[in-house]
Amino acid sequence: MSSSRPSQSSTTSSRSKHSARIIAQTSIDAKLHADFEESGDSFDYSSSVRVTNVAEGEQRPKSDKVTTAYLHQIQKGKFIQPFGCLLALDEKTLKVIAFSENAPEMLTMVSHAVPSVGEHPVLGIGTDIRTIFTGPSGAALQKALGFGEVSLLNPVLVHCKNSGKPFYAIVHRVTGSLIIDFEPVKPYEVPMTAAGALQSYKLAAKAITRLQSLPSGSMERLCDTMVQEVFELTGYDRVMGYKFHDDDHGEVVSEITKPGLEPYLGLHYPATDIPQAARFLFMKNKVRMICDCRAKHVKVVQDEKLPFDLTLCGSTLRAPHYCHLQYMENMNSIASLVMAVVVNDGDEEGESSDSSQSQKRKRLWGLVVCHNTTPRFVPFPLRSHTAAEVRWGGAKHEPGEKDDGRKMHPRSSFKAFLEVVKTRSIPWKDYEMDAIHSLQLILRNAFKDADAVNSNTISIHTKLNDLKIDGMQELEAVTAEMVRLIETASVPIFAVDVDGQVNGWNTKVAELTGLPVDEAIGKHLLTLVEDSSVDTVNKMLELALQGKEERNVEFEIKTHGPSRDSSPISLIVNACASKDVRDSVVGVCFIAQDITGQKSIMDKFTRIEGDYRAIIQNPHPLIPPIFGTDQFGWCSEWNSAMTKLTGWRRDDVMDKMLLGEVFGTQAACCRLKNQEAFVNFGVILNNAITGQESEKIPFGFFARYGKYVECLLCVSKRLDKEGAVTGLFCFLQLASHELQQALHVQRLSEQTALKRLKVLAYIRRQIRNPLSGIIFSRKMLEGTSLGEEQKNILHTSAQCQRQLNKILDDTDLDSIIEGYLDLEMLEFKLHEVLIASISQVMMKSNGKNIMISNDMVEDLLNETLYGDSPRLQQVLANFLLVSVNSTPSGGQLSISGKLTKDRIGESVQLALLEFRIRHTGGGVPEELLSQMFGSEADASEEGISLLVSRKLVKLMNGEVQYLREAGRSTFIISVELAVATK
Repeated sequence: MSSSRPSQSSTTSSRSKHSARIIAQTSIDAKLHADFEESGDSFDYSSSVRVTNVAEGEQRPKSDKVTTAYLHQIQKGKFIQPFGCLLALDEKTLKVIAFSENAPEMLTMVSHAVPSVGEHPVLGIGTDIRTIFTGPSGAALQKALGFGEVSLLNPVLVHCKNSGKPFYAIVHRVTGSLIIDFEPVKPYEVPMTAAGALQSYKLAAKAITRLQSLPSGSMERLCDTMVQEVFELTGYDRVMGYKFHDDDHGEVVSEITKPGLEPYLGLHYPATDIPQAARFLFMKNKVRMICDCRAKHVKVVQDEKLPFDLTLCGSTLRAPHYCHLQYMENMNSIASLVMAVVVNDGDEEGESSDSSQSQKRKRLWGLVVCHNTTPRFVPFPLRSHTAAEVRWGGAKHEPGEKDDGRKMHPRSSFKAFLEVVKTRSIPWKDYEMDAIHSLQLILRNAFKDADAVNSNTISIHTKLNDLKIDGMQELEAVTAEMVRLIETASVPIFAVDVDGQVNGWNTKVAELTGLPVDEAIGKHLLTLVEDSSVDTVNKMLELALQGKEERNVEFEIKTHGPSRDSSPISLIVNACASKDVRDSVVGVCFIAQDITGQKSIMDKFTRIEGDYRAIIQNPHPLIPPIFGTDQFGWCSEWNSAMTKLTGWRRDDVMDKMLLGEVFGTQAACCRLKNQEAFVNFGVILNNAITGQESEKIPFGFFARYGKYVECLLCVSKRLDKEGAVTGLFCFLQLASHELQQALHVQRLSEQTALKRLKVLAYIRRQIRNPLSGIIFSRKMLEGTSLGEEQKNILHTSAQCQRQLNKILDDTDLDSIIEGYLDLEMLEFKLHEVLIASISQVMMKSNGKNIMISNDMVEDLLNETLYGDSPRLQQVLANFLLVSVNSTPSGGQLSISGKLTKDRIGESVQLALLEFRIRHTGGGVPEELLSQMFGSEADASEEGISLLVSRKLVKLMNGEVQYLREAGRSTFIISVELAVATK
């Protein structure tokens, strides 16, 4: 009986072909870029793009030098955009090793508005960055630079020591240095304005909520909604959804523009329009902004003593290349903002997302592209948190205009794409044919509809003529109709004569008051209203009789009959004087609106408002700590219990921003532990404003005198009388004894985990010292006269030492588990890897008297391959060790292999390598196999080793299976490597 373990379907061949296509396309991009650089103004864009599209079957030109130079220029640019400045620091000393030429002026220029004493700092090579900024800013920056994942803290708000000007510092780490981009903060952004602290969360939450509410299954609707949200959020003139197809060409699948801009929707672009190198940078940086394509770029000055050139690939200020700037200007796009759309590889094909499968690779699905016809800058915090036909998108409003095909322009790209797809056609779909047939039917009946409209018009005119009033008889009929309308109106209407006696009382007012019409007629109006309203009604009546009609007067009228004990009816009334044919006032008509229900709610609201004030201002010890904010994020409430808890008085915090000034991570009254706690607090407040009230959320902060307060936070929204949100109430529940005990246990767990990390770091460091000694001894032995067998043993030892070094460098296990570890590409012999792997289990197998046989064929062992040999060695050694542990004493273990070659293109040849490790006995325990195919959360030490090995195999485009048969079991490990060219 045999059973195979679940594993993800292999996509080896398609991935390999895609990789080969990317390499070939990069060479084409490089050649096109070189042609542009060499030709200058004579560059013919359309013809150049067409030339690069080599027919299928032709060999693409080799251009290794051109490609290398192109990639070097992409990575090692020396210019930035002028809307900010850049510093590069030595990671250990925090001293400047490179700076942009505008940095001294922006960061150290003296402001006369900020008086300073003493020498002014000078910015240059070797300057300590902490001397340029204020004390708190320098400390905050130094703390951020010491953080491992420094990009998580971006942006860091700093203030210059000389001028006091604020800047956003955006930091990223590159080999041997730290790159910091400084973007000026607009005056209306510091401190966070009313629309700042909460508005950024609110905007993001609104967009996310709208996207999550969309029904599944429609990619077109999702793209349209995403483009609409970005258009509203950023304010650019044009926002497009741009999709990459399987052959790497692009298409505008969704678009929204301001009026007057020509459409690009449906345009297709050749793969060269967005080079592969640029796509790689989009995968890495996610967002790219160009503020002004006409602005002069600023040079970056580097320390001449540096042994390497700095790379600016991760900089938000990195200057675009001239060809891209020319393209933008030709299409009248002066500023742009581009955001990458990254998805799991295979999502569109409907692959399973079972948790037992490995993490999917990421790929660039497309871009969200924003264009503006004038220079535009979007602050860092804001920019950080399919169609079936090809349509012409030319200047249809100018039919005589001719395009210059030599220029780089979207329509030129489209023409080039048309050359690629010429003589191809997309078949009409059924629903499109149905639409055409429906259109024919509509046109066929158009004249019939027109005739029907003419006849209807004649009928209407006839009816209008019938309604014309002619003579006293018609006037009496109209009057009777008006009386009927008043009687049956849905609003209260009543009337009085010149003496104030009621002579009109419609059904609605009779229903509200409980007073029938026959009883109301003849009574004086003042006897029917509440005593508190007599003066108001009397004044209103007198003015109306004088011809002065009042509007929106509120008074109360009595109830009668069964409703006598009910509260009076509240009315909003308009008075209208009734006149005879001589224009004399003969009475007053009152048209009212019943507001009894609204008034009752208002009274209740007023009582609640009073109760809330009483609670907030009550110093009773049972009242919990309460603070509040208005809808813009300013602190509006702070009760005495909060003063006692935090040490900050009400006057200290009122009218300050709750996020940042009252609760924050730096110079705030109540300091939060870290940036993550700050962001979570902001999300909680925003959720409450949008209706998702939060209850009993763990919350903590440092009080005024350094004590750390742990509590539970409940947040509720405040509403005004119209039901609109006016702010938030936040209640703190201090921890009970049980909660304090639970928090204590949690802290102990965290401390234990931290101690284990320290022990692990200690072990790793201590292993390196004797390992260095072993390596030194081996190298000394290699210098002596050794026999061939002794050299082979030393070589095997070196292989194992390399593997051990590689494992000791694995500080980020998530990079393996989640599938984004970078593998090496080294040339190696297969038999060397196999011998090193087997040597690692020989001691264990000899102890159990297990015979290990190598059933590899000689040709396969002598095969030269390209790949990460230490990782392959690690994988084989782990599976061999598990097999030895599961083999009974005296058993047998064998390893065999099979190699299949697959040629891709003229120069690339892939090796599909399969290993089979067979062992006797009952096999590996089911629990251990489940850990290998599961997650790392519940895995044992041996299980995590198998899990990591399986993930490494996945990174090599392979898979692992386990076959269990009668008396023996087999691990089947398949990987994909490159074959070395002989």
